[in-house]
Amino acid sequence: MILKKWVTLLQLIFDKQNKKLFWQVHKEFSNDKDYRFLNLLKAMWHVSKYEKIVKHEGSYIVTSFLPPIPSKAFNQVLSATPGKNTRFYEHTNAIRTAPISMFIAVTDKCNYNCWHCSNANKGNHDDLPLPALIKVIHGLQDMGTAIIGLTGGEPLMRNDLTDIISVIDERSISVLYTTGYGMSIEKAKELKKAGLYSVGISLDHYDKDTFDNMRNYKGAFENVLNAVKCCKSAGIYTMLQCVATSKNIDNNEIWKIIQFAKKLDVNEIRFLETMPTGRLINLKQEDILTETERRQLINIHRKANYSGKYPKVTAFAQIESFEQFGCGAGTQHSYIDAKGNLYPCDFVPMSFGNVQEQPIKTLWQEMNSIIGKPRDRCMLMETQVEIKKNIKSSLPLQPVEAKKVCNECRKIQGLPGFYTILRGNKEVF
Repeated sequence: MILKKWVTLLQLIFDKQNKKLFWQVHKEFSNDKDYRFLNLLKAMWHVSKYEKIVKHEGSYIVTSFLPPIPSKAFNQVLSATPGKNTRFYEHTNAIRTAPISMFIAVTDKCNYNCWHCSNANKGNHDDLPLPALIKVIHGLQDMGTAIIGLTGGEPLMRNDLTDIISVIDERSISVLYTTGYGMSIEKAKELKKAGLYSVGISLDHYDKDTFDNMRNYKGAFENVLNAVKCCKSAGIYTMLQCVATSKNIDNNEIWKIIQFAKKLDVNEIRFLETMPTGRLINLKQEDILTETERRQLINIHRKANYSGKYPKVTAFAQIESFEQFGCGAGTQHSYIDAKGNLYPCDFVPMSFGNVQEQPIKTLWQEMNSIIGKPRDRCMLMETQVEIKKNIKSSLPLQPVEAKKVCNECRKIQGLPGFYTILRGNKEVF
């Protein structure tokens, strides 16, 4: 399998279009005396060695946390640095002008009542109107954001979803996160034509009745099956998203879900974790994954991808580990709720201001300057106690409290594995 991985990686590097891209990166990085080409290769191998590299529409997906290679969106990842130092220095120190990915809740409307909803308990309000969303999207792309995810609520409940997606040009890829409710083959083709690159469809169990109960909606399971079929047919890169729990890790249900994903012929399955936020804000400590269980999830990610028998498997525990990219809340990734509040990430309910009042660039740069670097531990897990202490009436925390909580966070000294290896420090992972 290692030989096969090296062959795929070399095919990626020596692809006619990619050779030009890597030469450009090498040339720009060479302006820094500390840069070594061998360290670039080591960093690439470090990221890809536990991944199943897949090809979709002529481009390679190493990890879906990054855009496909080659693409104009991937070029955005490379170019979104301030330019005050060398490009190499800024990349190896995680200094950016924009997050790699920004998720936007285009609506809070949803007729499901999911057991783990991270969007719950945020009060009632109108969704951002289309002109405001267009302004935000333009701002994000001009900053250098490479992935724009559209979430909710249920995004398919917005009648102008196609218009929203069509605003996103090739500098970013668009990703739709959905329950599958309201999807049809006509809608899937319409979204694809508008520019939708991929879709993440929520599925937490392979049994119909169990899943319907988890979502508190009869027909939820059938909606997933239909959405997968429609999106695959339309040529959309199709992912399933599953919440990993202590139970489904310990009883090996995770593997049954992976096998079910294989039967559905999806491109990828992603595993998130139970988080103490939204409907689960008072989640008991025993229901949060232990470090041992997170390591089990990481091993599942690696074993499944190494085997080559299954769809691409992505565990957030692997990608966001300090061995790889770390927790990127407020640095590599951020989130805007349906009212327009900017958060460090989907799960950290702290507002750093509203995009209807200030430009997204101004808000994000201020938040990023406070948070600083990718973290060696989930930001929510570090701040959950302080968040609960500062809740006044509803979430999210307002900017004054959010800044206070973040300013008091433990300061991160080092950087995650990818940055460390690229810089040439000894690999210790």
